[in-house]
Amino acid sequence: MALVPCPACGLPRAADADTACPACRWADTPPPPQPAPAPPPAVAAEPDHDPAPQRGPLVLAGAGGLVVGVVATLLLAPPEPPAPTPEPEVAEAAPAPNPYPRVASLPVAPPPRAVEPVLEPVVVPVPYPVDGGFAVLKVDQADEPFHFPSLGPGNRVKLVGRAKRFTLDAPDAGTEVDATGLENDSVSVAGVVGGATLRLKSAGGTVSVRSGVVAGSVVEIDAPKAHVTFVGDAKGGKAGPAVGGGSKVTVRAKSVAFGTAVTGAGTVVDVTFSLGGSLKLEAVEDGALVRYRPGHRADPPVKVTRGRVAGGEVREESP
Repeated sequence: MALVPCPACGLPRAADADTACPACRWADTPPPPQPAPAPPPAVAAEPDHDPAPQRGPLVLAGAGGLVVGVVATLLLAPPEPPAPTPEPEVAEAAPAPNPYPRVASLPVAPPPRAVEPVLEPVVVPVPYPVDGGFAVLKVDQADEPFHFPSLGPGNRVKLVGRAKRFTLDAPDAGTEVDATGLENDSVSVAGVVGGATLRLKSAGGTVSVRSGVVAGSVVEIDAPKAHVTFVGDAKGGKAGPAVGGGSKVTVRAKSVAFGTAVTGAGTVVDVTFSLGGSLKLEAVEDGALVRYRPGHRADPPVKVTRGRVAGGEVREESP
């Protein structure tokens, strides 16, 4: 039997076979041809004067597309989140009472002032004398004069504080008045008699002893910027001594003047001068001694008016 290749796949097969190829099912007899598709029907041309029929389908198609787009947007768009539910307003609770209420501030008292020490808590009952012993008197009269009376014999008193002008009666016999703690601008003393002791201090101005220092009295004056004067008491038309009777006078001042004589054995006047000091003497008699010196070696010499020197001595000493 003769073999021929299949016209489709090339598989050998019998030449007289009338069946399809067992591999590709190809048959020698071609299948009948398919009928050609019918041509589409011709569309008649529409007249130009009536555009309504032409716009109608377009309008409907556009409307349909719009509806389809809206539906698609609604279906495909993500759902909007739900609006937040407003929380109910809660009334604020009243604040709890403060367990520590604020206390109103009280005025702060100023710090206590320093108390000046006092030697003795005894005040001199001015103008009455101290009945023996020692007493301290504090004076507070910075803008007024202060006058101190005589003390009884044998009494001692210390004055402290401030006075504008200090005046003092003549101390009695054996009386001691210490006014070195009393600040003042000037001092005036009636006199020192009867062996009394008087200690004075002044910042400036003048210091005057009016009726003399006699009868073995002691006077100490510390007034480096003041002018000090001693004037004797006049009795029966005759002036008494400025310093006499064995009295001791020690002075530190700017200038010193004696209006009457410095006289008597044992009478000593010792003066130390500030810069530019001056000394004026009326007379130095009967064994009295007056010695003086500048306050510093570099100071110029003291200007001295000696007056009459008869039986006494005037001596210049080094500082």
